[in-house]
Amino acid sequence: MLHRFVLIAVAILILPVAACAQDAPPPASADAPMITGGWSKAELTPEIEQIAVWAFNQMDVPGAELAEIENISQQVVAGMNYRMDLVFMDGSRWRVQVYRNLSGERSLTSAEAIKR
Repeated sequence: MLHRFVLIAVAILILPVAACAQDAPPPASADAPMITGGWSKAELTPEIEQIAVWAFNQMDVPGAELAEIENISQQVVAGMNYRMDLVFMDGSRWRVQVYRNLSGERSLTSAEAIKR
């Protein structure tokens, strides 16, 4: 009799939990494009173009003119990191990284010449 009571009590407790598990959202797919905290490719948008021009101006390279913006990627952090290659009119290339905080303030975190 006690054994039957325990079985019924367990069934009453487990059935609602099992029913809720069926309503759980499916797991994220393995080919999801955005990895939290990881770098992802980005398209050239007006906002990213403004960031690239801002980074170029921060570099203060005498006589340099910006020709192209390539290899753009971004990373979601407490704000956003942007990484891109700036191609100058003379053919030189620089990889820059810009951090934009949640208030919209920018800082040039790195700028390195890319050797050919």
